[in-house]
Amino acid sequence: MFVVEGPRALSSLVARGAVPRAVYCDVSSAANDEYETRTVEAGVLDRVSDTRTSQGVIAVFARPNAADVRAAIGSARFVVVLSRVNDPGNLGTVARSAQAAGADAIVVGPGSVDPYNPKTVRAGAGAIGSVPLWAANEEAEVRELLDEVAVRGGVRLGAVADGAFPIDAAPFDVEPLAVVFGHETSGLAPVPLDATFAIPMAAGTESLNLAMAATVTCFEVARRRRGGR
Repeated sequence: MFVVEGPRALSSLVARGAVPRAVYCDVSSAANDEYETRTVEAGVLDRVSDTRTSQGVIAVFARPNAADVRAAIGSARFVVVLSRVNDPGNLGTVARSAQAAGADAIVVGPGSVDPYNPKTVRAGAGAIGSVPLWAANEEAEVRELLDEVAVRGGVRLGAVADGAFPIDAAPFDVEPLAVVFGHETSGLAPVPLDATFAIPMAAGTESLNLAMAATVTCFEVARRRRGGR
């Protein structure tokens, strides 16, 4: 199970077909006809919320079945792979951007934060729980998935500070496509890649935040798949 806080994230998940196991609302919150709610006394949600002041609504959802998600990724056209991403805000923001850019699935490698961490779910704004997401237990599982992409005739690209390609020349047009992002300091885990790419930056700039780099990349993939528009 995992917890979702706030009406917007809850509505986003429900709109994509997710069914909450339970929804708890503060007495001051407006009723919603989309799902059955349980009203609690004022102040209760503030005490159990992960934030200092709750948004008046907390819902509980079942986590997707890991085996089903892993099987679905076998036919995905665009997969975002996160390697050793241990900041919940970064992981949630990447999930949100991946969803907005049309990624089919997200893979979270070992050494990363729990994707169902309340802070990750909150940063994902409804993406966690609606985009197919698979958390691998071992690096070997990530390598196996990337090998499957190659067998299907796809390409595996890693985002690095000094890549072989600038982002606008990276082969994002190939399908299936797996794009791997790593830890901001230690970089990528040793996984099989066909090439690396980098986002060119102005002189004197050290680097982009991981979430920002992933967002730029996901929307470059989306732009390329619209025919460069």
